[in-house]
Amino acid sequence: MEPLKWQVGALVEFSAAGPARRVLVNADAARAALICLREGQELATHPAPGHAFVHVLSGRLAFAWPRGEEEVGRGALFYLPPGTPHSLRALKDSVVLVTVAAPRRPG
Repeated sequence: MEPLKWQVGALVEFSAAGPARRVLVNADAARAALICLREGQELATHPAPGHAFVHVLSGRLAFAWPRGEEEVGRGALFYLPPGTPHSLRALKDSVVLVTVAAPRRPG
């Protein structure tokens, strides 16, 4: 895979149908996606598929995870170990960058 660069602002697109996802990287050991949520849209509770970093780039979200539900905004960064349940609900139009690294393989 070649090195890549993005202008994230140019990739932001919202959808009235639900959260809009744009996959930036889908490699064996890592994935990255930009998720754009209109106010009121949500991602239902799901487990982190690997070592996940959730970075709020803009907006305001209710972020539910094992430590409770928190209202967070631009600049919030979460680390979720594999399998950690979490959900997102947009309190305002929001953009989130999710990066997932695959768990280490035994051996």
